[in-house]
Amino acid sequence: KVGSFPVAEKCADELLSLPMFPELTTEAIAYVADTLTSTLDP
Repeated sequence: KVGSFPVAEKCADELLSLPMFPELTTEAIAYVADTLTSTLDP
């Protein structure tokens, strides 16, 4: 139910979680970096 956990909901709206695990490929890293760059660069 929305509003039941306001602190958790605020964190979820404001934080960014990047993928980080040993099996992450170079291609996946490049994809994440390119996507972030194109999204955040005005």
